[in-house]
Amino acid sequence: MKKPKREAAAKHKREAATKQAARARLAAIRHKVAGIDIGSRQMYVCGPAGEDGTHEIRTYATTTERACGRWLREQQVDVDIGQQAYERLYEAVRLRTVTSTAAQLGYRLVKTEA
Repeated sequence: MKKPKREAAAKHKREAATKQAARARLAAIRHKVAGIDIGSRQMYVCGPAGEDGTHEIRTYATTTERACGRWLREQQVDVDIGQQAYERLYEAVRLRTVTSTAAQLGYRLVKTEA
């Protein structure tokens, strides 16, 4: 009966090591990031980890985005504009490309109602 317990303990140890290795790999991807939770009245902003590994969390009124932006610039945070903004930018670039190609072929695109 002791053998199954030993195997289970070894399996648990391997799984823990795998999870720890995965966390270490993820931690090295981007060091200067922040998380922002925007509510109707307040924003909770978690800055990048300091040298001791802790994160500073600040609270701002939703209408004080300039102060929040100033603090994030001081923290040298990488800016990610979000998926929706990326999709809008991609659509705009794609539309310009298609419009340009159509013009080169002698066509003019006309906007229609969907």
